[in-house]
Amino acid sequence: MNPEDYEPTMEATALAGQVGSQAQQTAAAQYFNEERNSSTTAAQIECDKILDKARHLLRQDQRIINEDETFSWEAIEENERILTEVGIKMMMQFLECHINKENLLSNYGEEIVNRRMLDACYALNRNILLKYELYFRLPTVEEAIEVLRKRIDDKASMRSFAYETLGIQKGKEEITKEIIAGREKKIEDEIKKIRDEKMQQNIYDYDIIFTELIHMVESITQRAWKGEERGSLRRHTSVSEVVGIPQAKAQDKREMFKWIKG
Repeated sequence: MNPEDYEPTMEATALAGQVGSQAQQTAAAQYFNEERNSSTTAAQIECDKILDKARHLLRQDQRIINEDETFSWEAIEENERILTEVGIKMMMQFLECHINKENLLSNYGEEIVNRRMLDACYALNRNILLKYELYFRLPTVEEAIEVLRKRIDDKASMRSFAYETLGIQKGKEEITKEIIAGREKKIEDEIKKIRDEKMQQNIYDYDIIFTELIHMVESITQRAWKGEERGSLRRHTSVSEVVGIPQAKAQDKREMFKWIKG
């Protein structure tokens, strides 16, 4: 090769390498932005995590922080739960009907948002009130018996102290038998009464549960107001495209200008 032609050839080769490198950077930037947009979109309209958390809350699972700073859910004892499995399934069905990406990406005016929330409140309230015996947990006979035993034991302890104060010598076992003998004909009624009392205590949480469910649905419905959720996704995608790819193209032009000028 003629030495005079060597330098232009090397410059052309170097330019080709620079252009190829910039093209790879551009492609990489575009791929990165597409992946980031895809991940952001999926996270923004993800409803499974919301529903999973709602299911744990309805089951009253305890949130446990692990040693590695992650967390997990731990189930409580059956006798501490407020809702039955039937109640939990019904309420989850209600949430799944309202908390989904179809609703998130809808376009609701204020009138529709208000009407949907009013309909949801009426329907949920009416359903729970009519079927509360199915949805709220009734303690078992065994659980009621344990409560009655505890009450008898507490009463025996108090009576034992009273006898001791009066100088009367009676063992706790003997006192317990006296108490049971006095209640022999009423034990069945007391067990039923204890179960009804516990059921009523569970129903006292109705207002809290109702409010939590409605607020979760309202949060999702409000995000669909005037299509704001769809709009925010489009705006984010547009900004990412403007910021990401043109910078790489501008770099290509600057490199080309330097070569021509030189």
